[in-house]
Amino acid sequence: MKRLQYPAVITGEDNDYIVEFPDLKGCITDGDSIERSSYQCKRGFNRLFGGSF
Repeated sequence: MKRLQYPAVITGEDNDYIVEFPDLKGCITDGDSIERSSYQCKRGFNRLFGGSF
């Protein structure tokens, strides 16, 4: 099975983080912590690709 990797760019500080995926145009999420932003990324990927990450 081939694994795809999509780099993420995380910007922000304190309680405001934005995560963008340059290879996936328009795929952006945010959160009030890095952990929350990571969770939001997983939810977005599940919606986008219909899988479980």
